[in-house]
Amino acid sequence: MGGIEINPGPHQLYDDNDDHNISFESVSERDFNDNLLNVANSKIHNICTHYSLEQLIEDPTHFTEQSSSLIDLIITDNSDFVPYCGVGTPLLDQIRYHCPVMGFINAQKPACLSFKRKIWLYKQGDFDEYRRILTKTNWDSIFVLNDVDKMNSEISNRILDAAEISIPNRIVTIQKTDPVRLNNDLRKLIR
Repeated sequence: MGGIEINPGPHQLYDDNDDHNISFESVSERDFNDNLLNVANSKIHNICTHYSLEQLIEDPTHFTEQSSSLIDLIITDNSDFVPYCGVGTPLLDQIRYHCPVMGFINAQKPACLSFKRKIWLYKQGDFDEYRRILTKTNWDSIFVLNDVDKMNSEISNRILDAAEISIPNRIVTIQKTDPVRLNNDLRKLIR
């Protein structure tokens, strides 16, 4: 199964095989391959006890012809962070199968009250200078690169560097509460 880590934190957990390195403060979901239906032999149960963590899944998640086990887990240090979790139906109709585990995470995205943005003053731009800079650019040196991502990055950088030189710009702070069309000219008129 997959893995989810929310709010990676300072705690590092390892088992003896070093197969399951987990770092978290709040929630981790993984196929641990450690059956928690048999806690007497469970390394994960001991780790959870040692670090005051709670394993939230109670039903088996892996089935074979003769057995079932609980190896797909959701572990948290705050059960209020996961108000609902459970075991879903199998994704494939087979004799041996895993059932997916799921959970709702009670997390709030922090509100962004303002952010910075670069504003280009195109009306004041010197486009003859812009064309001159781009014409003098050695584009052939970029196209010999063997990596498309590097080529794309280099082309973008050269175009933006030329724009920085020939088109005035400034950094402004955008307030989240401002209407979209409210600019500095309108603010001055309002004052």
